[in-house]
Amino acid sequence: VITSGGRALLHGVGQGTATVSLQNAGTVLGSAGVVVSATAINIQYLHLHVVQSLSSVVLEDSVSQASVVTTVNEVLTIEGQTAEVHVTAGLQDGTSLSLDPSEYVVTSLNEQIFKVQGNDNIIVARTSGEGPFVQANWTVPGCNNIQVGST
Repeated sequence: VITSGGRALLHGVGQGTATVSLQNAGTVLGSAGVVVSATAINIQYLHLHVVQSLSSVVLEDSVSQASVVTTVNEVLTIEGQTAEVHVTAGLQDGTSLSLDPSEYVVTSLNEQIFKVQGNDNIIVARTSGEGPFVQANWTVPGCNNIQVGST
């Protein structure tokens, strides 16, 4: 088990299947099956998710049940408005992997439209514009900072 960015990662040492359990004081809190394949699964793309705000609506289904619908606002509408950038990696087998913010760096492709605020993956709108103005580069700690993907 390897820890990175405050989360535990599993390192496959051979082909096969295993069950990983999360325990606290001897009580199993959950478990999941893990498969290590002999076939490499490559990264196809990185997808950036701009999150300006979230809005939620609670829909009561009955007296004892309710559903929550959350909408992500991805549009910045005024100068100075900020948003967080989250990144997922699309893998060759059709699955996706949500990346830890410590594993990628967000840069602006046009500083006149957007600037990146510090190392927090926060973007700030400077003026109006449309298009691909933000890029992310993914590096994996412990792998000599090899760039795994970018968009």
